[in-house]
Amino acid sequence: MTIQSMNELFHHGLQDIYYAENQIAKSLSEMMDQAADAALVDNFEHHLEDAHEQIKRLDTMFRAMGQTPKGVTCQAILGLIEESQETLREIEDERVRDAAILASAQAMGRYEITRYGTLVAWADQLGNAIVTGLSINISAGGMAIRTTSPLDVDAVVKVRFRMPKGTHDVDADARVAWSVQRVGMGLQFTRIEPADQKALDAYVSAHFFSNRKA
Repeated sequence: MTIQSMNELFHHGLQDIYYAENQIAKSLSEMMDQAADAALVDNFEHHLEDAHEQIKRLDTMFRAMGQTPKGVTCQAILGLIEESQETLREIEDERVRDAAILASAQAMGRYEITRYGTLVAWADQLGNAIVTGLSINISAGGMAIRTTSPLDVDAVVKVRFRMPKGTHDVDADARVAWSVQRVGMGLQFTRIEPADQKALDAYVSAHFFSNRKA
């Protein structure tokens, strides 16, 4: 297939990350089975849930753009997975294996961050607002958004988002706490419903490795 426009390049990028996310989910499941440390297994379970949720978001995005969800072979993620598998086959010590498993998962995560950052930049160029939400990182007090056109610090905004596995949209008021051109901005919530805040606190607590007991 010949890519002749930015729209086609963007669509190819979506197909690339769609394929990669599915491969990552499969690999995370396999690495979780090989991990010995209980806290590491618990962490992987949550990351696997996140991976499946991300695949669902990509499904929704494809359909919103009038496209059928479909991946194209991503040699980069296949290379990372193959390297991980080769390394793990050479390790017998459980602690050493767990360290290698964690490093492999981190490498895959870095690939995701890079690809989504590129897609958001292309989406901004194309004026495609649908995709910008892909790079949202939620914390208990706000969210970080990767965008090449961030708002000014102290700008007041209204945001709407849905928690993973949530059943309704969350509406909140926020202010721009930090802003870096061509990079993104951080939003600090100034108003959010107590019930939504409670759900957000629970989600953040469950998905940060450092907050869990070993």
